[in-house]
Amino acid sequence: MTKNFSFARVLLLLKKQWIENIRFYLYATLALIGLLGLVFLFWLNTDGDTYNEGSLIGIFFLGLYLSGAIFASTSFNMLRGKAKSIYWLSFPASHLEKLICLIFYNLIAFTVIYCACFFLLAMPTVAYIQDLVSNNPLKYTFNRIDWNQSDNQGIAAYYLLYGFFGVQALYLLGSIYFKRYSFILTTVIGAFVVFCFVLYMKNLITGLSSGFQITLGNPLYASSRYTANYFKIYELNHTVSTVIAFLFKFIWVPFFWLVTWFRLTEKKV
Repeated sequence: MTKNFSFARVLLLLKKQWIENIRFYLYATLALIGLLGLVFLFWLNTDGDTYNEGSLIGIFFLGLYLSGAIFASTSFNMLRGKAKSIYWLSFPASHLEKLICLIFYNLIAFTVIYCACFFLLAMPTVAYIQDLVSNNPLKYTFNRIDWNQSDNQGIAAYYLLYGFFGVQALYLLGSIYFKRYSFILTTVIGAFVVFCFVLYMKNLITGLSSGFQITLGNPLYASSRYTANYFKIYELNHTVSTVIAFLFKFIWVPFFWLVTWFRLTEKKV
């Protein structure tokens, strides 16, 4: 193993990872296509006479999150056995290069393959629905989303997509922490942490401490009621609140990657 970083070695690692796991990736892609096909058939047979594009978007993100989390939880399967662990950890490449290789396949390769599989099935499905509508417009309807007039849905899709990257990074971290049942244990612990965080924020926002009402906006501020017609407002500096809001939204992915890297450097057989 070496501590020096090399882009050429990263490219060789990417090639090596592909050659060694091409059969697994092929079978996983076929399984993904099959599962998505079943989901689309179920949707066509349960939505009745009215189809909504919003349901299609929901299927996209549900499948993206679920399949992405399962795939990420298998990232460090090579560390499950002693022989494979010795080979992988002693391979002449730095831990950072190995982690970048895994991030590439989780973040870029998986996302591209999933989108390709989804749209490969979504396009004929939508074409079939449109054919139903054109042949029998009095019976079937297909409600499309006007993305030009739907700013809220566009923003929601943006945050859902970034949230997926955060979930991927979390399950990548869980894959190196747990030798067995990585997906289950990461899901349980992640759900517990999210529950505790939501409960804490609820208590904070509802002002259970000292009668303060905390409002999370831009800028962030806290207000305290003195009389029925009077509020005293404590407001953070706009720059500070903007930085805090930005970090709160986007710090999770690099944070999980950083913790994964530290855990990988400590890994011993």
